[in-house]
Amino acid sequence: MMNNGAFVSHGGKVTRAEGPQPKDALLFTPPKQTPDQILRSERESWVRNSKLIQSRLQEATKR
Repeated sequence: MMNNGAFVSHGGKVTRAEGPQPKDALLFTPPKQTPDQILRSERESWVRNSKLIQSRLQEATKR
């Protein structure tokens, strides 16, 4: 896994971002979470949003 810091993807290569970067380069930083934490967070968000949609749909169909 990459260390903390900014990285740049340009021309199919990923390198540590140092100094000015081209406008068409993609700058990114690695997350401070583990992949398992990210997946758990995404799953919790999906469940929460799904419940909200279901409750609002039930409200709308009662009218």
